[in-house]
Amino acid sequence: EQNRLMASHPSTNVYRSLSGLLELDGHYLETAPIHACNQPEVPTQQHKLDALKAENKFTESCHIVKLNCSYTIYSGTLRISEIRRAVMVSQINIYCNNKPVTDVGELKNRWDTWKRVKTVSV
Repeated sequence: EQNRLMASHPSTNVYRSLSGLLELDGHYLETAPIHACNQPEVPTQQHKLDALKAENKFTESCHIVKLNCSYTIYSGTLRISEIRRAVMVSQINIYCNNKPVTDVGELKNRWDTWKRVKTVSV
């Protein structure tokens, strides 16, 4: 049944042509999710970082936050409130790490364990 549905899908020829050039792991040309599991049952909620964090560390150019549990984050808002003329922020790099640690300091200078999620120009 699923094979018949996929064979009659409008984008089948495009996916077949691209499969010779790329390794596709999903249906990226779709405008709406195909599977019902892509429609979350629980609505998203907004939280302040203070309510989610278990621990944080500061370095000269970095703020590391350990969350109190695992979250799926769809978006975020950052407000920069302290502006000094000597130090100006021009770019913000957001990284994530899902390795469980007892102390955030263990991940402080181990950039090989981090994955860059987004770079934002200010």
